[in-house]
Amino acid sequence: MTPPPRAAAAPDPQAMQRVNDAMRAGRLPEARTLLEALATAGAHPGVFHLLGEVLFVLGDHAEAERRLMQAVAAAPGFVAAQFALGLLRVKQDRFAEAREPLTACLEADPRHEGAAFNLGRCLEHIGLGPEALQCYRLTIELNPGNGRAYNNIGTILEANGRGEDAFEYFVKATQVEPTLHAAWNNAGRTAEKAERLDVADVFFRKAAELDADPVGGIVRYADFLIRHTRAGEAERVLRAMIEQHPDEARLCAAVSLSLTERGQYTQAAEEAEKAIALAPELDEGYRMLGRALNQSGQFTKAAEVFLTGLDYAGNRRSFAYEAGANLRGAKQVGRALEMFLLAVFGDEGLKQSAEEVAAHVLATGTVPDWVIDDLADVDQKGVMVPMVSLAALFGGIGDHRTMRRIYDQFIDVCRGHLNPWSTYAFTANYDPDITALDLFRHYQGYKTVSDLSALQAPLRPSRGGKRDRLRIGYLSPDFRSHAMINFIKPILENHDRDAVEIYAYGELKVGDGETRWVQDRVDGWRLTTKVRDEDVVRMIREDEVDILVDLAGHTGGHRLGIFPHRPAPVTATWLGYLYTTAVPGVDYFIGDAVSTPPGCDHLFTEKIVRLPHYLACYTPSAKAPEEIAPLPADAAGHITFGNCSRLVRVNPQVLRAWAEILNRVPTARLVLDHHDYGDAWCNAYMTNRLREAGAPMDRVTLYHSGDYWGFYARTDVVLDTFPHNSGTTTCEALWMGVPVLTIADRPPVGRLGPSMLDTVGHPELTGWSVAEYVRKAMLLAADVDRLRVLRGSLRDDLRRSPIMDGRRFMRNMETAYRAMWQNAVDGVVAAIDVFEDAAVIVEKQTAAE
Repeated sequence: MTPPPRAAAAPDPQAMQRVNDAMRAGRLPEARTLLEALATAGAHPGVFHLLGEVLFVLGDHAEAERRLMQAVAAAPGFVAAQFALGLLRVKQDRFAEAREPLTACLEADPRHEGAAFNLGRCLEHIGLGPEALQCYRLTIELNPGNGRAYNNIGTILEANGRGEDAFEYFVKATQVEPTLHAAWNNAGRTAEKAERLDVADVFFRKAAELDADPVGGIVRYADFLIRHTRAGEAERVLRAMIEQHPDEARLCAAVSLSLTERGQYTQAAEEAEKAIALAPELDEGYRMLGRALNQSGQFTKAAEVFLTGLDYAGNRRSFAYEAGANLRGAKQVGRALEMFLLAVFGDEGLKQSAEEVAAHVLATGTVPDWVIDDLADVDQKGVMVPMVSLAALFGGIGDHRTMRRIYDQFIDVCRGHLNPWSTYAFTANYDPDITALDLFRHYQGYKTVSDLSALQAPLRPSRGGKRDRLRIGYLSPDFRSHAMINFIKPILENHDRDAVEIYAYGELKVGDGETRWVQDRVDGWRLTTKVRDEDVVRMIREDEVDILVDLAGHTGGHRLGIFPHRPAPVTATWLGYLYTTAVPGVDYFIGDAVSTPPGCDHLFTEKIVRLPHYLACYTPSAKAPEEIAPLPADAAGHITFGNCSRLVRVNPQVLRAWAEILNRVPTARLVLDHHDYGDAWCNAYMTNRLREAGAPMDRVTLYHSGDYWGFYARTDVVLDTFPHNSGTTTCEALWMGVPVLTIADRPPVGRLGPSMLDTVGHPELTGWSVAEYVRKAMLLAADVDRLRVLRGSLRDDLRRSPIMDGRRFMRNMETAYRAMWQNAVDGVVAAIDVFEDAAVIVEKQTAAE
């Protein structure tokens, strides 16, 4: 080391001896006093340097820096002082300022290991990676045992996409410095990213052993196990640590997570409650309890837990988001809005209280302009999920304009992630103010949010395409008690098992009796929950599925990410979403001639398969009453129009049409029955919107009966929504003898009602404009005799149609499947029109024979 220049007089040896004695004895305040007495103008640079070092240890960083700068000013070549000044700034994360003294130190002493290493840290933090690498490599040259230098080279390489090279440096760091925790952890992390999970396990396990916080280390290791479907093993590891630390709340919270991941929600809640009892101030206990309750469907209780946890949360925005999500699940829309606002803006970013904003929305139907304007200033990546939820909340109550305004503020961020993009695509289907072409253009943006590097060439049919029995795979999150099961059951019941084999791939958290029903009726059952896309693809290929049919589209629990991997020779989407997926690797969209009419092919990335009747087959729920109730108008003396659809369908245009109907039929009543109306805020919100639309509110009732079948018994005519028609509720209404007045809008979701009514033989119930929709409502209201006839005949009309003739429906579907397969054999993907019922063809052939 270069000694300080001798220009200044050396300090008094006896005084320095007293300083040294005080420092050796740990009496730093005394050493400081002695040195300050010596640090007069013109004092030796070594005095300033030593005083700066003492002051830094004592925590007086500002004065320490001043004294070190005095030393450097007095002796620019004073290596120790330059290094101490640079190190002080590094420890304060002032990397740009630390660069100069460390550079000076290294120039004066090119073999100064500490200067080389810390200069590398400075350069790395200010974004000069190549220069930082040079410094770290110099550090290793000076000291091959410096594991931190190897580790830091690894972090730079990883940041530049060189994961494999980074891993090698992390491993080297563990070899030369075996106790370096960060290197073990980094090696585990890069191995995990590379999907070398056995290797990652070794490094994460060792990192846990070396962690200065042994409990935190084992919790992080357990988290790794849980991420990779080893929750049972994680629980065992955690319980072993609990034996050593029985009062450690973090361990109980982590056990709760492991139980939740395995669907043991009651036990998970108990463990989380233990964590809260041990450490009421630990937010993780509340988080795990809330999540266990959420997963078991107890949204109200979960919301209250997260609201309580807000007082202890290190990240209040995160807790506000989870509270909001559960409040929305509990149908408490106003409170959910307040929490989403808090999650997006934080306490400091709200110009009004969240309660005041919710009150403004309730009163005016619009959000304050500052909310939209200030979205540009938030950390959009950090709060992207709450922003999506905020937008979706407005879409969910029919305010698609506000939803669009919110999305427009962070659309660039949204495009980089599949789930927000998918959520917007789903909700935009209901937006009345965009054209079909605009909507399709949004779907085409899929390529901007998905890594299509996995896109593979189509699989060619094996064995020359010869199949005595086609193997059909159905992929769905709805093999359970869900509205979709009433459309899935007739598929599985009516397939010709001499012609097809059936495999079902279920994306389920928890199964139930309907799940077991499905399992009993398929040739192969596979659970895809928490299975990676690549492994699901492998599973399907090993099952040698010929045609894979997605039944979810962009709804929750979808597995669209597998399709670019080409899991089967033929792929299609059907039923669950009823619009294009825009996902590469999905070959066909299964529709019909009315909902997907000729001329709309440009609105789909898939080729359209058109069935000769409504695109779905239906079986009534076991809960449906056997008897059809008498016409309510006969007892009430007036017509009751009704709707029980989700509010996402009930937009201002729909409300204006309903208001006009009521005003044209002055004795009629309108009943709106949905669980969202059970929330006082949402009920008041929709009441205000209806009043603004001109509806006579003395003849409108909004409520949540909890009895949808009873709703049909109290309703004379169901008014459908637009631009997205209803599906399940239309089937239910027809089954209960209630006519549904629909309106044709943009295909395909705006043609579901017309297609269904055409299939059951009642095209007269379709209006092709709002004016015709209103006129037909007036005519129905004036013809009670006609309503009585419909009440008594609609169930039979539905039963006789292909919608409930499962055998006829599935023969047509199997004809379509054979055509898709033949296309694959021929190496093409082309539109398919099934014009004539296969059942009719068979009947003609039989008659001829």
